[in-house]
Amino acid sequence: MTPSRRVRIASLAVVLAAFPAALMVPGMETGLLILSPAILLLASLLCGHYVGEKRLHRLAAAVRGRRPLMPRGGRPVATSLAVRPPPLPATVR
Repeated sequence: MTPSRRVRIASLAVVLAAFPAALMVPGMETGLLILSPAILLLASLLCGHYVGEKRLHRLAAAVRGRRPLMPRGGRPVATSLAVRPPPLPATVR
């Protein structure tokens, strides 16, 4: 285990140990409970794991092998639908 990873895990342990103490402070419990899912996701990312990482790699490999990407957007649609140019603006007399 690398030293930087040890530091991240130790800091995560300190934060998780301080979590119940922070809940005892009046007025902080609501904010901490709302932020707890984000804190857990951040802790997982800091430890080097990504939720669903293997599934995303498999999905990307399956999509990549299926077909080439076609250009998308407004310009290809507009050029394929264009039959004639727009009318010239009427001159003011």
